Amino acid sequence: MKKIIFFLLTIAIFFKSVGQDTKKLQEAQKLFAIKSFDKALPLYIEAIQSGVKEPLAFYQTGICYQKQQNIDDQVKGIPYFETAIKTGKGLPSSISLDLGLLYLKNEDLDKALIALSEYKNAVKADPKALNVANQAVETCHNAIALMSLPRNFTVHPFQGTANSKFTEYNPCVSADESVIAYTALRPNNGRTRSGDKFIEEIYVSYNKSGSWTEPKLIPIASDYNVGTAGISPDGQKMMIYIGGINDPGSLYQITKEGDDWSKPSILPGNINSPSSLETTCSITPDGKTIYFASDRVGGKGGLDIWKTELKANGTWGAPVNLGPDVNTSANEDAPFIHPDQKTLFFTSDGHNTMGGNDIFKSSFVGGKWTKPENMGYPVNTTANDNYFTLLADGKRAYFSSDRKGGQGAQDIYYIDMPENASTVPLTMIKGKILNAETGKPIPTKMYVIDKETKKDVEFVYDPDPKTGDYLIILPPAKNYDIVIESEGFLPYTLNVNIPNQDYFYELYQQITLKNIKQFDQVVGQEVSVKNAFYDTEQEVKTDLRKTHEAQLV
Repeated sequence: MKKIIFFLLTIAIFFKSVGQDTKKLQEAQKLFAIKSFDKALPLYIEAIQSGVKEPLAFYQTGICYQKQQNIDDQVKGIPYFETAIKTGKGLPSSISLDLGLLYLKNEDLDKALIALSEYKNAVKADPKALNVANQAVETCHNAIALMSLPRNFTVHPFQGTANSKFTEYNPCVSADESVIAYTALRPNNGRTRSGDKFIEEIYVSYNKSGSWTEPKLIPIASDYNVGTAGISPDGQKMMIYIGGINDPGSLYQITKEGDDWSKPSILPGNINSPSSLETTCSITPDGKTIYFASDRVGGKGGLDIWKTELKANGTWGAPVNLGPDVNTSANEDAPFIHPDQKTLFFTSDGHNTMGGNDIFKSSFVGGKWTKPENMGYPVNTTANDNYFTLLADGKRAYFSSDRKGGQGAQDIYYIDMPENASTVPLTMIKGKILNAETGKPIPTKMYVIDKETKKDVEFVYDPDPKTGDYLIILPPAKNYDIVIESEGFLPYTLNVNIPNQDYFYELYQQITLKNIKQFDQVVGQEVSVKNAFYDTEQEVKTDLRKTHEAQLV
């Protein structure tokens, strides 16, 4: 009798357990149906661990993992897809594609090709699906080729505290690596756009003696998405993206004053266009050319890279598409024009990408852009690698990626370029303008004039009004007059003669101004220029002259 009772109890417990497993599976499938994958996932796992063996449950668990933000979580879906294919029939044919793409992200390329081949056989009567499969196969072959010849780069996580368990991307770094700004996704917490789980915010960090400060939020008054779009080489102007209820997204500018940033103002000219998306941009050191990404009419497809140039009359010319050598029917985004003004980096999910977005390089040679070169592995991976910025001296670059091993969905990384990388023949002049009597900065404008072409004003720089800091980047074999107008002082000219060097050169200047008075009347001024040369081969020649260019006052 006891054996019968025990048997009946065992049967009851079994059916109760099966009933609970079935209930959890049903709850998971209800959540799956409304695309609530995060909530469905733990219920699927619990049901499977309790004995559920339905192939559909394994397939849907794999999909839930596939939808996770972090790639390390996404690839956890691989064994669930494998089990579903092995044990079941009647599953969607796309399961082989889903599995193949996860193999690709996991850099398991041979298995990816097998899974994609199975998908091609399943959809050979569907031209659209077959095209998707063929593109994925091509991407796998690109990855095999690029990973077989890795570049001499070592990728490092960003040294500061920017990276987190969330998402950080699009690092915008000044030419001298003194400031970095980036976009971060942070939990909404009901602050704005209450329907969004995460919101975009802009953070900035400063390089103080080689260490990055704690990132600081830049408050942007907007109820819609905001993000970094670019930064001027001197770090004084930041371009940002702002979305809108009737606007896919436009580009704005904020200006630095000490550690503070101004309110946004729309970028000038025809960069922004109604009903089009403008995402990112990059400006040359002289402020005369802006490269930007847009999906406006007239492009090659998706986002394209365009440029606009400042005309002699002070207006911006019509945007020009960079053409089919750079742009494809896919998306080209995140242009970064190096201060040498002839090297362009950008992000694309076209060209010979090895998976997701890759970083490409093109050079302006003979009046046209060269065929874009994939930056190679390990800068690019089978994940998404984006938003590349190279410092003026060409020694270090920053970018963001959602590759395996990161802290969050996307992180910020940097690479130190190899010693044998091409040198950058530029001169970077950094300095500070101070009042000799107070030791405080002076509001100043700096007008750069090319002595050889005798143009009235080549370009204008605005030192930081709160710090007096300025940064000017000049090409080799040039002779410039820099006319400096400081508030409360007479104009004066600093001549800068740049040698025809084939290497990068850095010069630091500190300029101090002091009025000379007699009987409380200003009768003259004393200008002191202290130069510190960061070069031992050849010095940039500087010469101070008095000037009375009334037209520049």
